[in-house]
Amino acid sequence: MTEQSGTMAFQSFGWLGFHHVALVTTDLDATIHFYDNVLGMQISPVYPATPPRGRHCFVKPGATDSWGIHFF
Repeated sequence: MTEQSGTMAFQSFGWLGFHHVALVTTDLDATIHFYDNVLGMQISPVYPATPPRGRHCFVKPGATDSWGIHFF
């Protein structure tokens, strides 16, 4: 669907999803335990802290090629 507004045309797109979500946690080890041992998701290696960022990892939420959840 195209909508005319002044001299610009705006295209309306349907929802296609999202690429990833980045979340901050106060306890990375407990978060990893929950997503790995309780939910059964695949966890990447934990990357060391590199200022200004702390340790972080990626979580693969299912049968996908995307590491969709990032924890810091």
